Amino acid sequence: MQSLYFSKRLYVLGVLSLILLVRAYVWKPPLPKIDDGFAYKVCATVGFPTEKSLQGTKIIFEDLSLHDQKVWGRLKAWAAPNHAEALFRVGNRLCFDGVIRKVHNFGIPGEFDSERWHLTQKIWGRVNLKKNTKIVFQKNVGGYWIQHFRQKLVRRFEKESSGKYILAWTLGVKSLLSERFKNKLIRTGVIHLFVVSGLHVGLVLLFIWTLGFWVLSRFEYFLLYTNIQKILAGICIFSLPLIYIFFGGAIPVGRATLMAFFVLLSFFDGSQKASFYALVWSLISILFLLPQSLFDPSFYLSYAAVISLLFFTPRYPSKLKTYVFSLLTAYLGTLPLVAYYFHQISLVSFISNFVMIPFVSYVLLPLSFVTAVFPKLLPVYDVFIWILENFVSVFSKMPFHAISVLPPNLWQVGLMYGMLVVWKITIILQRQPWKDSIRGSKAQPEGRAMKRMNSALVAFGVIIIILFSYELRKWISTDKNLKISFLSVGQGDAVYFEFPNGTNMMFDAGGLWGNFDVGERLLARYLRTKLTTKIDILVLTHPDYDHIAGAKYLIENFKIGQIWVSLLDSKSKTFHHILQSARAKNIPIFKLTAHTPYFSLGELHLHFLNPPDTRALKINNQSLVMQLKYKNFTALFTADAQEEVENKLVQKNIQSVLLQVPHHGSKTSSTAGFLSKVRPKIAVISCGKFNRHKHPHPTVLKRYFDSGIKIYRTDEVGTVQVITNGQTYFVRVHKKERG
Repeated sequence: MQSLYFSKRLYVLGVLSLILLVRAYVWKPPLPKIDDGFAYKVCATVGFPTEKSLQGTKIIFEDLSLHDQKVWGRLKAWAAPNHAEALFRVGNRLCFDGVIRKVHNFGIPGEFDSERWHLTQKIWGRVNLKKNTKIVFQKNVGGYWIQHFRQKLVRRFEKESSGKYILAWTLGVKSLLSERFKNKLIRTGVIHLFVVSGLHVGLVLLFIWTLGFWVLSRFEYFLLYTNIQKILAGICIFSLPLIYIFFGGAIPVGRATLMAFFVLLSFFDGSQKASFYALVWSLISILFLLPQSLFDPSFYLSYAAVISLLFFTPRYPSKLKTYVFSLLTAYLGTLPLVAYYFHQISLVSFISNFVMIPFVSYVLLPLSFVTAVFPKLLPVYDVFIWILENFVSVFSKMPFHAISVLPPNLWQVGLMYGMLVVWKITIILQRQPWKDSIRGSKAQPEGRAMKRMNSALVAFGVIIIILFSYELRKWISTDKNLKISFLSVGQGDAVYFEFPNGTNMMFDAGGLWGNFDVGERLLARYLRTKLTTKIDILVLTHPDYDHIAGAKYLIENFKIGQIWVSLLDSKSKTFHHILQSARAKNIPIFKLTAHTPYFSLGELHLHFLNPPDTRALKINNQSLVMQLKYKNFTALFTADAQEEVENKLVQKNIQSVLLQVPHHGSKTSSTAGFLSKVRPKIAVISCGKFNRHKHPHPTVLKRYFDSGIKIYRTDEVGTVQVITNGQTYFVRVHKKERG
C-alpha cells in the first residue's frame, strides 16, 4: 500500500510539474511599452549591488516609475564618477531624466541569449547617468537594512587584495574578480564554486543548526519533552528569507533556499524519501514563483547535477570512492548541457573539482565568513588565497583544460539523457529477481535477460551515433550554393563566406572596446553552429580595432589555413599581436594589393581592387576592397574605404548585385557617383545599435533610398545572409525587420 501511495503521489506531482513547465515556457514578462532610445522621467529605488570603479558606479534600479507610471522589472544603470557616491546608497529613491535602451542580443546565430538571461534577473533596460544628468533625491526607503549591511561589507573589503574573494563567497559579488581569473575558473570548470548557491545556504544553515543545538541541549526540558530536530528545523525555516536576501536574492540562491525549505519541512513529515520530494517540490515552486528561471542555463545545470547525484551515483562503503563517483556522475550528467550552452568542455574539470571542492567547501568558504567577522585574520586568509590562485593557475595550464566542441542540438541532448535513463532502468532491473509472469513456466535466467537488456542499450547508443553522423554528413556535404553572412557583431565588420566547393572564409573579425571578446563570445559560437573548427582563409582588411580584434581568439582556437592582409606593418598593437600569434602557429600570411592576381575556386573568382602598391595616407583607405564573381552574381566588399578610394574604383567595372556599404554608412563614403557606378540591388550596413559614431548617416541612407536600393542593417535585423546559386538569390535575416 505504501508503494501504491507513493506511486499516486508521484503521478500527481508529475502532472503538476508538467503543467507548470508549460506555463513557465509560455510565460512572458509584462514588459513596459516604451520607445527604445528615448528619454523618460525615471523614478526608482537603488537596489544592491552598487559597484564603484574609476569609470563610475554600476547600479541596479528597482521599483520603477516612468513618467509617474509604475512599471515592471529593473533597470541597469551606469553613473559617471562625478556623481556623489552617497547619492547611490541602497534604498535611496531617486528621480532623473535619462535615455532608456532596451537590453538586446547582437542577433547572430549561436550567441548566448543575454536578453533572456537579463529577463531572468528582471532587467529589461539600461540607462546612463552622464556628468550633466540632474539627479533628485526623494527619500530613503525603509526595509533595506540587510542590503545596507552588505554594502558596508563591500566598502570594508573591496580595497583589500584578497577582499574580492571574501565578497565573492559571502555576498556573491564577483565583479571585483579580474576577467583573466574568471576565464581561468571557466576553463578549469570550477566557476560554479564562486556562485552563491546551495553550498553557501547549507553552510549558514549548518551554523544555525549547530548553534541552536548547543543552546537547546543545555536545557533539560528541551531534551526530555520536545523534539529538538523539529524545533531546529523550524528555526532554520524562519531564517531562510533572511538568508535569501543576504545572499542577494539571485535565482540560484532562490533555488537553494526552496530546496532547503522542503528538506527542512521533511523533518515534520518523517518521509523516507525526503531528498526526492524536496527536489520535486522545489522544482514545482520555482516554476510557479520564478517562471523566468526556465530560461536560465544554471536552472538546467543545477537540476541535472542534483538528479545525477541522487539517482545515478553508486554508494560504496569507502567515502573516497563515493566522492569520486559523485564527481564523475555530476560531470557526466551535466556534460551534454555544458556542450549545448557553452560549446566547450573541460577534461581537466574532474581533476580540478576533485581538489577544489573540498578545499573551498571545508577551508576557504568557512574561513571567508570568519574573516568577514574578524578582519584581523586577513594575513592568514591571504595564505590560503595564494594556494587557491596557484591551484587555479596550474589547472588552467594543463592540456585539454578547455576543448571546443561542436554543439549538439536539443534533440541530441534529449537522446543523450534518454540513454542515461535507459542505463538507470538497466541497473534497477539487475537488482530485481527475474520471474516469469506465465504460470507454470520456468523463470528466465537472469544472465540471459541482462544480456538482452545490455544489447538493447548498445543498439540505442549506435542509433544515436548514426543519427549524429547523419547530421554531420548533412552539414559537411558540399552545397552548390554560395552563402555570404554579414555577421551582427556590433559596431564592426565580420563577413563569413561558405563557398560552393566547401571552402570557407572570414572577411574581418569585428571588435568592441572593453572586456567583450567578439572572437570568443560571437564568432567562435557562430562557427560552431556551422559545425566547423577551421577557417580556410582569414582576411584582415586593415588594422582598425573594430575589424581585427576578434581574430586573436580565432587564431588561438581554430585551425587557420592562411591569412590575407592589406599591409604588414602598423602602429596598432592589436594588429601586431595578431600577426605574431599567426607566425607562432606557422600560418601563411599574404599581403594583397590591387595588383594581386585574382583568386579562383572553380566558377567563383575574387578580384582585388584596393589598396594600391603605395601606402595610403589614411588607414581606412588602405582597406582591402574585393569583388566576388560567381556565374551571373557579383558582390563588392569595401570595408572602410572612403571617398578617395571610391573615386578610383569608379574607373573600373564594379557593377554588383550586392554591396557591403563602405565604412558602416559613414558620410565620408557612398558618394552618388560611386552608387551610380555600382548600381546594387541590395546593400548591407554593418553597424552597432546606438553606436557613438551615429552610423549610418541620414544623408547616406537617403542617398540609397533615392537610388531604390534595398538596405539591410545588422543593428536592426541582426545577421544578414545572402544565398545564391549564381543565377538567383534570396536574403535571410536573423531577426524580423521592424515595421
